[in-house]
Amino acid sequence: MVWDQALTKLSSVADSLSNATRPLFDSYMKNLIIKGRKLQLSDSISSDLLRNFLSYYSMVYSLPESVEKAEKEFAEWEINSDLQVSSAVLTYGVSELDKGEILWEKLQTSSYPHNQVFYRSLSASRDPDIISRLLQGSLKYDWVPLQNKYDILNAVSAHHPTAAFKFLKENYDTYFGLYGETQFNFGNILHTVVGNLKTRRDLEEAMSFFQSQNLGTGERAFKIAVEEVSSLLDWRDCCEEDLRVYLTEHPTS
Repeated sequence: MVWDQALTKLSSVADSLSNATRPLFDSYMKNLIIKGRKLQLSDSISSDLLRNFLSYYSMVYSLPESVEKAEKEFAEWEINSDLQVSSAVLTYGVSELDKGEILWEKLQTSSYPHNQVFYRSLSASRDPDIISRLLQGSLKYDWVPLQNKYDILNAVSAHHPTAAFKFLKENYDTYFGLYGETQFNFGNILHTVVGNLKTRRDLEEAMSFFQSQNLGTGERAFKIAVEEVSSLLDWRDCCEEDLRVYLTEHPTS
């Protein structure tokens, strides 16, 4: 969905930075949120979705008002899961409050499309066991219709790109059997999973693996993803130090 796409856009930029540069980027984003400056990620993102997107980051950056509101709403949701809370609050609960098991239990008893918010929020968990269960369950259980099972893999890819790629690699025949002849779905899988990779090592491993596979209708999407990731990595090699210097000299610009 649009909010998830927006989150992925910003996360992919932040996650591509080195340990030295990332804190500066975080500081810049925190300043952006505090001042409430306009952040235009895409013309397709509505103001309501953009506020929801920024609210999640304000929680992650521990802005007192946002954290208090998120923890209060999540606690109320724990007591009564019929309450309507934003996906930002649920994602914050999973990633920052370590409440993934609660959403995991909810996922077991809910049905598609109502469970989308649960598995997408769970994909942000920092618990490797939850991520593993989520990926394995995406093929094993009927959480989502057959035609949408790839959506869980893509959601995990946004937060844990290496784990998603390894799962796709280990289960390639299964995914190819499900979607290999469907241009949109299989192309979407390859473009998302490969396109979210953050290191040259992962990219090289992906290129080596997929070059020996039948890519079916996803061949063009795979090539585009490789070009995009290669360009990002090349940019890091040549320009990341310039960005680090700029953010150091202009922390509130």
